[in-house]
Formats: sequence, structure tokens, C-alpha cells
Amino acid sequence: MGQAAAPHVSKIMPELWALLTDMERESLMLWCRIVHVKKDDVIFEDNKMPDHIYVLHEGQVKLTQTRERTQIVQLVSSSDYFGHVPFLTGVEGGLRAVAIEDSVICSYPVLYLESILSANPSAGYFFLKELSARLWRNYRLLMSLTQKHLRGRLADAILLLRDTFGVEADGVTLKAKFSRADLSELCNMNRGNVTRTLREIELEGALSRSGRKIKINDLELLHEISKLG
Repeated sequence: MGQAAAPHVSKIMPELWALLTDMERESLMLWCRIVHVKKDDVIFEDNKMPDHIYVLHEGQVKLTQTRERTQIVQLVSSSDYFGHVPFLTGVEGGLRAVAIEDSVICSYPVLYLESILSANPSAGYFFLKELSARLWRNYRLLMSLTQKHLRGRLADAILLLRDTFGVEADGVTLKAKFSRADLSELCNMNRGNVTRTLREIELEGALSRSGRKIKINDLELLHEISKLG
């Protein structure tokens, strides 16, 4: 990871910035650092507690957890916070953060977050809402993984990539360039099942692929596949 030039911190985390006092803002400016990470760079490992909180400014990041196999448990897009859940829960390790593409990240020590949460109720409420929204997204992902068949799970994964990272200027091509291995980690399927199921959905006209590029040709049909599970 390398030091990077980037916009003012207030542009990277505007919602939190608006809630801070002048002294808290000065401290944030003093402690934060902005870095470039390359595709596949590891931001923090799963064998230790992260000592920084991270905010993604540009790019894409995934958080994974490995037990018997690697599972993507969170997709991080612009302005999302990550790295603070282990600190807030007191659970050491378990999550690994990896850049999906070249990204720009702002980070600051967890001790700074602790000081804000103990002194600024508005900032504490901001993080409560942020964590609640994440809990809901994770609940929806869990329901998909445990209650849907392969087609529904893969459709949900494609829709999640669309909702999280958006689409290109053509309005149909996903910005996220996920490999089949990445998709298998996201929807808890082996690569063979991912390949076969992608092909089925493609033949039905909902999707088309070129390498890692995925186009959603019929969004309504993809939602229907998700709904049917």
C-alpha cells in the first residue's frame, strides 16, 4: 500500500464529518492517512484484530471469512466503513480484507473511533445506523444462502453486485468484474455449479458474459429467478 493524494477528508466521509466537533475534526485530520492499494492487495489479515478503521474512497473491496472454505461476507463500495466490527464486538480476527480492484482507502486508528463513540452521541448513532444497515444486508444474504437453490443464489449474487457497485455507462454491464471463483465465494457454490448455472441463466436471456464482464440483459427476469429461488 502506498501513500496517495486524495480529496479532503470531509469529502470522503461527509456524513460523519458533519457530526464531529472542531476538535474531533482536527484529530481526524491528524491521524487519518489515505493510501492506494492494488488489486488483490491484502488490507488486513484474518489472524489479528485490525488496529485501524477504514473508509473506501474509490474502488472495490471484499471481506472474507475462511472456515472449511472461503466465503465473502461483505462487499465494500465507495464511502463504506470496514474493519470496525471486530473492534466493536471484541472478537479478534476472523475477517480478511482484500482489494477487488485498485482502490483508494482512508484509515484512522481504532482508538480515535473509541474516543468519538464515548464523547459524541450523534457519531455513535451514526455508526449504530451503519451497523444496523449492514446487519440487514447480511441477513438477506444469509437467507439466500440457506433457503434458495443454486439459481436463486446466483441471481441474488448478481443483483448484489449490481446494487453494491453499480453498472457501466451502458446501464447493463456490471462494474464488478468477478471471476467464477469470486462468485463461488459469494454465493457458497463450487466453481462447476457456478459455471453451469451461469450458462443456464445466460441461455434464458437474463445475462450475457464476456470474460469477467457480466451484462444484465433482462433485469425483470433476473429478479424473477431470484424470487423463485
